[in-house]
Amino acid sequence: MDWINILDHECFSWVQQYMRHPMLDYWFVLFRDKHTWIPLYVFLLSFLFFNYGKEAWKVLLMCILLITITDQLNSNLIKKSVQRQRPCNESFFNETYQAAIDCSGGYSFPSSHATNHMGLAVFLFLWFRKSLWRHFLLLWAALVGFSQVYVGVHFPFDVMAGFMEGAIIAFVLYSIYIKFFAKNN
Repeated sequence: MDWINILDHECFSWVQQYMRHPMLDYWFVLFRDKHTWIPLYVFLLSFLFFNYGKEAWKVLLMCILLITITDQLNSNLIKKSVQRQRPCNESFFNETYQAAIDCSGGYSFPSSHATNHMGLAVFLFLWFRKSLWRHFLLLWAALVGFSQVYVGVHFPFDVMAGFMEGAIIAFVLYSIYIKFFAKNN
């Protein structure tokens, strides 16, 4: 596990040293802010209800369940068990790099932003199987996840683990949805 930690620290340092720029700081802080994405959420809800009627309620309930599971699993089980410090709270990184946002006192592993957004993106990606724009959802989740590393509150492995966790939970819930709730089953 030490080599993973070393690689993770090296990747984080590389992002902080070579990718950070004052002009980009504004955008990546904006990308990770949940309020930034309210128009996207409104669009998705509108699209769902205008195009899928009653079926949209099932999808919405599955998305709420997904976010609840990913968030509670991270906050109440994994983060409290692992107790990995955020890079902005580690003395070396705290003295070497300035986080682009205020550093919370919570734990780092895995990234709840990455887990929640990738879970939602994968579930909707699978559900919107006939829509070409669904690929945007995966890009959106990746952008939110990378922003966590960029602003200095998560290590890359925190985000990658969050992506994997969110995707797995999304696949499981999508399978449950298809088996029990999908139209014409």
